[in-house]
Amino acid sequence: MEQHGGAPEAVKQVMDQVKLKARDHSRSPMQVRFNQPGSELNSPSQWNSQQNGGFSTGTPWMRVNDDYVTCNAEQQQADPTSVFTYWSQILRLRRQYVDVLVYGSFELLAAEDPLVLCYRRHHASGVATVVLNFTGNEYGWQVPPTVAKSWAAGRQILRSYPQAAEIGSDGTARLKPFEALVLFGQDDCGGQHNRDENFTADGLREGYRIRLS
Repeated sequence: MEQHGGAPEAVKQVMDQVKLKARDHSRSPMQVRFNQPGSELNSPSQWNSQQNGGFSTGTPWMRVNDDYVTCNAEQQQADPTSVFTYWSQILRLRRQYVDVLVYGSFELLAAEDPLVLCYRRHHASGVATVVLNFTGNEYGWQVPPTVAKSWAAGRQILRSYPQAAEIGSDGTARLKPFEALVLFGQDDCGGQHNRDENFTADGLREGYRIRLS
């Protein structure tokens, strides 16, 4: 980019190559765009509310986004309702319940509803029931009986709102926009659920071991 003086077309060509090779484009906290579409470039990371977002006491190669005072990594870590905190909870639960959430068998529930994704992961150590509202609106979801049972008996290990939706007397749960809920409990199906025996924890681990050896 230095050779071409930061020309938008040159920047676009470089970024196109970076995007083809990079694994995780979501790691960049901010992007700025030149006059031409597709000429995005990563701006300095916003670590805190100090000068230049805490990125440097010098002069960065481009100015920091104006919202660095209120939108930065330090603020996200301190906010119990932030995106950072939510994803930290997800990663911690994935490690804690790895046998269920990673290696457990998969069972799709309520497949007839196009607005809600509901499924279970089964393992001998427990069962996780996941409910996801895929709409940006509040949605009255008619909860299937098997899910209602898990909802009543299971423990809420993750929710995207401070207060999760509750099932009313009519069997409907008023899911908030993009609400997510994960319930954890014991297998209430007596082990007679649909599953692929090849997808057991021991089987998957052995498969990974063979491929890596």
